Amino acid sequence: MNNLFQNNYESENDRKLDKKFSYNYQVIKNMYPKASELPEDEVRGIIRKYYQAPKGQEEQAIKDYIRQKEPEWQQLYGLDDEDKEEAENANSFWSSSDKMNIHFNKIDNLSKRKIKPVLRAEFNGEKFTVVDEDNNVYGSFRAQSGFPQFQYKGATNVADKGPIPEGKWLLKYSDIEDFKMPYDENPSFLNSWGRRRIKLTPLLSPEKRFGRDGFYLHGSYNGLGSAGCIDLGLEMPGFSRIIDAYGDDIPVTVKYKSDSW
Repeated sequence: MNNLFQNNYESENDRKLDKKFSYNYQVIKNMYPKASELPEDEVRGIIRKYYQAPKGQEEQAIKDYIRQKEPEWQQLYGLDDEDKEEAENANSFWSSSDKMNIHFNKIDNLSKRKIKPVLRAEFNGEKFTVVDEDNNVYGSFRAQSGFPQFQYKGATNVADKGPIPEGKWLLKYSDIEDFKMPYDENPSFLNSWGRRRIKLTPLLSPEKRFGRDGFYLHGSYNGLGSAGCIDLGLEMPGFSRIIDAYGDDIPVTVKYKSDSW
């Protein structure tokens, strides 16, 4: 079973951070390459700053935090000015189409078009992709479902552990839940849910979904998988920007690209 990222580690610390925080660590490292030289508590602090930031200001909050902490990190961990320049020049995961692959121009035009496109989403075990009726991509996000050892097609019938069963589901715009205080001060809650979730309403019979229900599309910041929900981790705000601009329900097709991934 493959990880969401290739395990080409720069160091033992890099490996440990990847194991601890999974794709959330990779998002931070895309923004700040020398995160691989920081201890676990410092990386956790960067991730926490993301979730403490006001909606829409997450990227700037992380940049400001790194800029503030960098002199201290240089003294404590031996980072030099070359590292700082590398971090400043690194593409953020919000704006780099080859990372989160979100098409802002299409999203921003959703509310301006006289005839609104019909959006739908597809989840294949590793990617959650939003397209319109002409298969134009609006966003593609790294995602996972099920606990790591159960992320294979044959485990979709395993309650509370396996990935979401294949078939048709529906994200209702009216089912969006944004978590406010006191959840923002509860790291264990944010670990599992992030700051937003949307219920996945089944459009398939109980028999075809093995009697399973109660799934959500949500974020997280520990990257440890889910009990069957579709977890977008730190990339959930990217999808949120799409559905917020769209203002309507989005059907989801779950079809795994292989028996295991």
